Amino acid sequence: MFRKSVFLFAFFAAVISLSLNASNIKIALYNESKITSLMVTSEMGRYTLITSDSLHPLLLDNTTLLQITVVNDSIQVNTFEKKIGTYTFLKIISDSSLLKLKAIQPALKEKICRGIFDINILKGSLNVINTLSVEDYVAGVVEAEVGSKLPAEFYKAQCIITRTYALSHLRRHEAENFNLCDKVHCQAYNGVGKRNPFIVIAAQQTKDVVLVDSSSELITAAFFSNCGGTTANSEDVWNKKLSYLRSVNDTFCLKQRNAVWKKEIDKTDWLNYMKKNCKATISDSIICNAVQANRAVYFIDKSSGIKNTSIRLDLNLKSAFFTVSDMGDKVLLRGRGYGHGVGLCQEGAIQMARKGYSYTNILHFYFQQVNIINLSQKEFFKE
Repeated sequence: MFRKSVFLFAFFAAVISLSLNASNIKIALYNESKITSLMVTSEMGRYTLITSDSLHPLLLDNTTLLQITVVNDSIQVNTFEKKIGTYTFLKIISDSSLLKLKAIQPALKEKICRGIFDINILKGSLNVINTLSVEDYVAGVVEAEVGSKLPAEFYKAQCIITRTYALSHLRRHEAENFNLCDKVHCQAYNGVGKRNPFIVIAAQQTKDVVLVDSSSELITAAFFSNCGGTTANSEDVWNKKLSYLRSVNDTFCLKQRNAVWKKEIDKTDWLNYMKKNCKATISDSIICNAVQANRAVYFIDKSSGIKNTSIRLDLNLKSAFFTVSDMGDKVLLRGRGYGHGVGLCQEGAIQMARKGYSYTNILHFYFQQVNIINLSQKEFFKE
């Protein structure tokens, strides 16, 4: 009895500590996927299940696989051996061990996570909120966003950007009682960083480090794949001018995988699209032979009234940085870069790291007039 009481005390103390710790973040897993069946097991170590009808935790180990299923307006929990019960909500604790979560209906990729998992029913599907440390989250996002076998200084720069973005958007889903979702709408998150230990190390080595502007406010830490040689001003893409998101010439990314692209479009479709969207009358010859030597806001010129960013989105192009050539019954778009073009160019940053630049060099190259600080220094810098 004494041993059980000690366990319960330690268990609830750990839950309270993790829930109240300011360095934690709440992430909605499988957000908008409308899952109705989920498998949960431990990859290593024990985990704990708390149900809505009891405060007594059920201690489970890595031999126990839980199947969590929506049944009417309730959550049914089973193991392979027996039915545990039907509840209105669940709480699963995995403070130090790793949990495997596998959506069964619909079938989705497995996520390996740790922390606290609050599960209830929302609009007929499972609503899974994972509370975990910011650093675990950062490492997981970086692993999902970038490749493996990359320089350590690039990983550090990417961790700082990821952390800054996350902390500056903590209220994005406030009305839904979590901070961020696991989709690219926020930042892609497939579970804690596990496959690449160097990313986990980079997250810990830059723990609590963020980017702030001249007013000591967290910046919009934008990034993308490749700029094609020139990044974009923020107002040219998002209609908001930010002093630290200025266009820079970037030669580091020019010979990388996503530096150039091509796309053929039926000439009739291209002309119809342009005539539908252009405000000015422009000859077919000019429309089919447009040159964009440097990043431009508008197609041909401002009189056209159509932005290159709109063309990119409408026609699903890799970037808004392209020229057009008449090929007879088709037009050929020759483009540069991949992504929106604002902020840090990942392939350029990788090359900078390979050439010996530090993560601070990299961040100051792509973000103008910013400070790289520890969160504990934020109020000092503001003063």
